[in-house]
Amino acid sequence: MEKDQSLIITVTLAALIIVSASIFIYVTYIDQPSPTNGTGDGIDDNPAGNQSSTDHDLVSLSLFYNGSMWNFTLSEIEQLQTITGTGRYIKTKLFPDVVLGDVYNYTGIQISTLVDQIPIALESYSISATARDNYTKDYSMNESSGIVDIYDMNGSILLNETAVMIIAFQENDTIYADHIEFDDIGPFRIAFIGENHTITSSGLWVKQVKSIEIHKES
Repeated sequence: MEKDQSLIITVTLAALIIVSASIFIYVTYIDQPSPTNGTGDGIDDNPAGNQSSTDHDLVSLSLFYNGSMWNFTLSEIEQLQTITGTGRYIKTKLFPDVVLGDVYNYTGIQISTLVDQIPIALESYSISATARDNYTKDYSMNESSGIVDIYDMNGSILLNETAVMIIAFQENDTIYADHIEFDDIGPFRIAFIGENHTITSSGLWVKQVKSIEIHKES
């Protein structure tokens, strides 16, 4: 009788061990959650630190004139007549010390191209460019037409030189809105370009531009 009881206990313990082992294996190796990225391969298609292209219809620049406002998406701006050129800026310190920014290709639209989009003909105007932090820079019509001081590498002003003022959305081959690392610059910036690495004052360049306001001049 005692042998039968020992056998029953042994069989019961063995069964419990088998069941416990089976549950452990199922929970640990089989019952795992499926990947949540939708690709089914378990790979993060958009790891931290990278950013996929932004929908250009969701990025916009506001234009104000005489109490009216127009919003232009990046997609719409890309469809306008764009211009590309090289430019760099200069920070003048105590003569002869200067600090030069790097030379890049910038692509954008001229101020006149944007002004032409509003249903009002303006012959004379000034503009204000406002950044995301509400910093505002005012430009005369001459400045917005590129009539500004142009410098040489040593910080001396060149005579009879002009630039082209643009609202840039692309630097070299990079569209600002498509890359999170350019968030401190774009999605739009004021830049001054030319054909020969035009150098202009850093005070004329504005980052993170969110709106342009036009002021009619008499």
